[in-house]
Formats: sequence, structure tokens, C-alpha cells
Amino acid sequence: MTIDDAVTELNVGDLVRVRWKPIIKLYGRDTFLGRYVSHDANKRTLTVNRDAFDMLDFKIEVNRTMSYDRIESLERLEQKKLY
Repeated sequence: MTIDDAVTELNVGDLVRVRWKPIIKLYGRDTFLGRYVSHDANKRTLTVNRDAFDMLDFKIEVNRTMSYDRIESLERLEQKKLY
């Protein structure tokens, strides 16, 4: 399966694990969890929303847009069940 096929199967809000090749690799932060926001097939970019900071009542979310060429793997994760 290619990245193009995997991205078309995602729905807005799906939890995904992205492994990618950043330009500057700091502390092995090349894999992260986030929520799928959108993609642009013409520009070949993927936009994912992730938590940059989450402590007590403060939460900062960051939208990250990356090109398909930098993505090594993309995995959709199952939502946690709350009882």
C-alpha cells in the first residue's frame, strides 16, 4: 500500500501514528501520534494535529503539515474504549 492509498482511507479525527524524516532530527523525535486533519493530493501534503504541551489545564495543539516524500510510515490506530 502506498502513502496515497493510506491517506485516502483516513477520516477526519482518526488517530494516526506517523513516522517521518524531519530535516533536523532532534532527540529521535521522528515518530509521533496525532489526529488526521486533511491532505492535499495535488501538493502531496498531509496535515496532522498533535499535542505539543498538555499539563493540568493547559493544552497547546499544533498542526503539522508534511510532504508525502518525508513520511516513512502511516498507521491508523484504534480509538480507546471508555466504559
